[in-house]
Amino acid sequence: MLEPAKLRAFRRAAVEECDGPHGLEYGDIAPFGTRGFDPARVVGTVTEAGEITAADAEVVRTIWDGPRTSTGEQLWYGLLPSTESWADGSVPVGLAATQEIDGELTPVPFMVAEPWFKWLLRDPAWDWRTLTFQQFEELFAQGVEEFAEFAGDDPDLSRVRDRGGKGGEAETSDFVRLFISSGDTHGFSYFGPGPHLATGMAALMEWVEEGRAPEVLIGETYDPAAGKVTMTRPVYPYPLVAQYDGEGDPTTPRATVRAVSPDGQREADGLARTALPRSRP
Repeated sequence: MLEPAKLRAFRRAAVEECDGPHGLEYGDIAPFGTRGFDPARVVGTVTEAGEITAADAEVVRTIWDGPRTSTGEQLWYGLLPSTESWADGSVPVGLAATQEIDGELTPVPFMVAEPWFKWLLRDPAWDWRTLTFQQFEELFAQGVEEFAEFAGDDPDLSRVRDRGGKGGEAETSDFVRLFISSGDTHGFSYFGPGPHLATGMAALMEWVEEGRAPEVLIGETYDPAAGKVTMTRPVYPYPLVAQYDGEGDPTTPRATVRAVSPDGQREADGLARTALPRSRP
């Protein structure tokens, strides 16, 4: 377990490392941009919770790597280094949350994971503190088997396409597009800038009902204390991102150009930044 102050330091270091290519330090980054960051680079950093150690870096590396079996097989993906996972968001929950009880740092289970295991075990009184690595592996396999019919990890979306469906789960195409925005907190946009909850739905309805595919969504950062929007920025389908052009007010969409995300370059199929028109939403 790590204190929030240390987790913040790891995230901050990863974000600062990768903010540069986007032309401006927004405090968030393009999708997947921090994947290659080495947590060992943060060792020695002093935080409110003390100096970050090599052991701390290995804990974070494990979180970013994701759960594995006893033989090293990866069960699922880890968290991106840019992810806030310790309950700093507008909703105080996280995958790596802790709280201090009687002077001791104690983990706080994720609000979805605990009832999920209780469901699998058919035991509402199950105590998560009894969970072992072996039992976790077994329950993971049980969940995959029991709910295979509802799995959402199959990249073949041909049946959706054949039914005339539209959605936001893959790269730009004629029936499905993926819009990723950093820091939008499930559409609440307190960290943002990200599309408001209604923005994506309105674009989807227009695509399905009127045949106009979304080329861009407008993301917002909303300050609940001030009661106003403090920043707006275009959000493009992956692998495109909005990049500050070095001119004008960076809190507005007019100060951006459309570019290929550095982490999406391999998937861009030769799409070049110079071939893209300037964004002026």
